[in-house]
Amino acid sequence: MANKEKCMVSGIFYLGKDPQKTYGFIESICDELERLFENYEIVAVNDCEDETAEYLKKQYQDSSRSAALTIVNLSVRQGVERAMNAGIDISIGDYLFEFDNIGSGISSDVVEKSFKKCTEGYDIVSASPVNGGSGTSKWFYSIFNRFSHSGGRIGSDGMHLLSRRAVNRLHAINSYIPYRKAAYAASGLRTATITYAPESGFSSVQDDRTGKAMDALILYTDAAYKLSLSIAMFMFLIAIASGIYTLVIYLSMKPVAGWTTTMAVISAGFAGIFLLFAIVIKYLSLLVDLVFHNQKYLVASVDKVQHH
Repeated sequence: MANKEKCMVSGIFYLGKDPQKTYGFIESICDELERLFENYEIVAVNDCEDETAEYLKKQYQDSSRSAALTIVNLSVRQGVERAMNAGIDISIGDYLFEFDNIGSGISSDVVEKSFKKCTEGYDIVSASPVNGGSGTSKWFYSIFNRFSHSGGRIGSDGMHLLSRRAVNRLHAINSYIPYRKAAYAASGLRTATITYAPESGFSSVQDDRTGKAMDALILYTDAAYKLSLSIAMFMFLIAIASGIYTLVIYLSMKPVAGWTTTMAVISAGFAGIFLLFAIVIKYLSLLVDLVFHNQKYLVASVDKVQHH
């Protein structure tokens, strides 16, 4: 871009465990933001990675960048989703670049490509690695997309770009976003995905992935409902078949002959009931968390950093 864009943009980063690698990644993105835009800010969310936050603060103070750096220090570790929600809420940009994984292998030129795509009329643009991520991720996303409530599809990604309109729409739907990429797909806004070749391989964020996957499947898909319904119907058919078999045994043989089958059916029945209870309990726990927990995340402090 020969001329810099006039809009204000925010780069939101989830701080990793490696201070030098994290700062190097932020530096490369900052160089690109500075090249493309007249005004930008950096919002770094410190999810109890104090060593990385202090390193970033020191290095940024010694740099010559004019953009403000805001470090959001969470009081306890709360995971990527809550942390990035905190960063989104405090940002002021017309467009928001989300980087929640320094291991994404994303190159800085993806920033320009995604913004160009956004100017074509898309409110949400995702950057996805060409290999699609790990095998387990592909398996999860195939299930999610199969049972999703929305027409949008999700997958492994290294970055999201959101317009301010998208942020406002998402907060109007729900004040807290438990799983961002699923909420983006279900927002009703125009979304697009661009692909990139990871520079150093792609690694997913290890942040209670199993729990987050279960939450996403229950909140944004019909997978849990269909699974519970299938189990209920299966157990019902077993009960009917067992009743018929027991009746046959009663009419043609001694009743004691049906004892083994009866015990097997009772065991299977209790197993199915407890599995259904587990799904119901998961639903209730999510409802309690979303409805009754008013504090979306816990912030200890916010630091504003300028270079000397």
